[in-house]
Amino acid sequence: MDTRQWLLDQHGPVCAYCERRVSSRALKADQPFLAFLLARRARAASLLRYGSHLSQMLLDLAKEIAGPEAAARAARLADPDYPYLD
Repeated sequence: MDTRQWLLDQHGPVCAYCERRVSSRALKADQPFLAFLLARRARAASLLRYGSHLSQMLLDLAKEIAGPEAAARAARLADPDYPYLD
């Protein structure tokens, strides 16, 4: 299964970078990954929530950019036993 289809099956039409529901290209477009994340820390937090398919190196980078509170929130939301949707 290709990555795009897996993402759609897992999360629906939600951009992993900006959390917007999309029907076409995301805002990232052709912008370098690091520049896109550094422009808004919330993008890194979104990537932690929706980017489980990414390499550990990229997830570690997103954790550093997003900060400890956002990383903890993403971990809570990833827990299948967590009862709330923050």
